Amino acid sequence: MKRGFTLIELLIVVALIAVLLGVVTPLSISMYKSYEASLKAEKLLIYISSLRRHAFLYGEVYEISSKDKKLLINEKPIRGFKAFSINIKKPIYFYSNGTSSGGVIHLNIDKYFYKIKVKPPSGELSLENG
Repeated sequence: MKRGFTLIELLIVVALIAVLLGVVTPLSISMYKSYEASLKAEKLLIYISSLRRHAFLYGEVYEISSKDKKLLINEKPIRGFKAFSINIKKPIYFYSNGTSSGGVIHLNIDKYFYKIKVKPPSGELSLENG
């Protein structure tokens, strides 16, 4: 007596694999896009953190604002954040003495929303979803 798989059994296995891939693939792609967006938000967080540090170390004042959904530092547009839609309602200042006026930077990156919060007076930064 020969042992093996019938054609029906093989078709059932192939159909189950197809259903699993049909469910898992869109979820994986969505998770990957969310991950990419969060990396871009973290890149901006690191840039803002470096401005805060630079203001204190070199005795300068930086104004962070937005215009037409673009990032402005001391009223000059900053390149490198093209995929972002940035909204800052009230300008955020980093002062030469290490303090900050505080504020919130709203980000829209590939339909994912984030907030970078700057706490006054310390200038402590945090990244949040939303």
